[in-house]
Order: sequence, then structure tokens, then C-alpha cells
Amino acid sequence: MRDLVLQLCALSVFCGLALSLTPEGSGKKAVSLCCMLLLMITVLTAIQSFDYSAYSLEIARYREMGNALADRAEEQRERLSRQVIEQECAEYIVNRAASLGVSDLHAEVSARWDSAGVWVPDSVRIVGALNQVQRSELQSLISADLGIDAMHQEWIIDET
Repeated sequence: MRDLVLQLCALSVFCGLALSLTPEGSGKKAVSLCCMLLLMITVLTAIQSFDYSAYSLEIARYREMGNALADRAEEQRERLSRQVIEQECAEYIVNRAASLGVSDLHAEVSARWDSAGVWVPDSVRIVGALNQVQRSELQSLISADLGIDAMHQEWIIDET
């Protein structure tokens, strides 16, 4: 295909020069007709000698590349979706803790793939300085709002 384009470009430049150098009249019409025939023959020869099997292989190769790119994009979308869920749940826990009077708290949420086809919060690791009442209240909120039961909540209480 590249060779055809190069041939057509070269012939077009040649025909343009020939037409511009030919004086007006019947000679110019003859040169114009010859240039048109030359360009048509070049295109028809390329179409006749076109390798359709190589073209089919290239199309199949591009289709495979497209499928691979789509698969990678889907994997990245799922990974990013998981990270967003984990980050938003962690921020929610920190905000809820702040509403309970806990200012220095760090939450790390892990999500799992649910049978419904979505990421759901699965476990949480909380590091911070809380008293027993704050911990109990926050633990209940996490269970009720995020669905993370007490068994999947890891608490590291900083008592300094």
C-alpha cells in the first residue's frame, strides 16, 4: 500500500509538470488524457496485484491487538474501581470518627469482588487514639454502614 501511494505521488508530480509545460491546445488535451490513463493503470494494477491474504492477516492481527488493549483497559478499570471504593470507605470512616471527636485516625479498607459484580468493603484496619466508647460506636457504624463485621475489623489503639 505504501508503494502505491509513493507511485501515485510521483506520477502526480510528473503529470503536473507535463501539463504545466505543455502549451494550450490539442497537445495539452492529449497529455491530460495520457496522465489520466497512466494514473488509472497504476491504481488498477495495484488493485489487481493486491495480496488479500496478507491483508486478512493484518486485519486479524489488529483485531487481536484491539482485544488485548480492551482487556487491559477492563483490568485497569476494575483495579481503579477497587481503589476508589477502598479510599472512599476509608475517608468515610475517618470522617465519622471525626464526628465522634477522634481527630487522629487512619483507616485502611480492603475490598473484595462480590458475586453481584461489584467491589464491596471486606475488611478494615484502624489505627488511632480512641477510648472504648468511641471505638464501640465507630465499630457499630462500620458494621451497619459499610457491612464490615467486627471480625474483619482490626483495631490498633494508640494510647499515648
